[in-house]
Amino acid sequence: GGLALVMGMIGCHAQHLACFVTGLPVTRVAADVGALVPGRNVIDHVSALLEFGNGAHRARGTFTATQAAAGAENDIRLRVCGERGLLDWWHREPSYLTLALPGEPVRTIGRGDAYLSADVIAAGRTPRGHPEGLREAFANLYAEVAQERMALALGEPVVAQPYPRIEDGAHTMAFIEACLASHEQRAWADVAL
Repeated sequence: GGLALVMGMIGCHAQHLACFVTGLPVTRVAADVGALVPGRNVIDHVSALLEFGNGAHRARGTFTATQAAAGAENDIRLRVCGERGLLDWWHREPSYLTLALPGEPVRTIGRGDAYLSADVIAAGRTPRGHPEGLREAFANLYAEVAQERMALALGEPVVAQPYPRIEDGAHTMAFIEACLASHEQRAWADVAL
């Protein structure tokens, strides 16, 4: 709970997902935060403009997280738009990713498609057409940590696995603090990196 309830409970997942998929950290935010449900003493809604950055590469995004939208539980949607095309993923249809490239038909990429890379296929736990979800995601995280730790223990070359690191958690906490600061100052706020 606390002041940043919606960010600590659900917004942190969406923020981390956006950073992981784009490969870019959020560097600045312009946020509006508050309680939409009358009588609540915690923040249940955040809307923000985001600036992602990594050296010369900059990108912009929008972000909304709310615990005041009845019937929209776990309704995470991520869209990445750029000059080379669009990626669209929706938590309620997690096995599919939409890819739209200029001048080409829109494609739906399914989990387990034979042309996907070996590491992407390995992340799937059940054959295509069978639902996957939260348990499989945790199984993948545990397997990634175990693979890395076993290689270290055996003195073998370590292949960095994509599981979240402490730095990712620290960045998320800095993102939450920047959202609160931006709202209070009514201005863009830097996210400490």
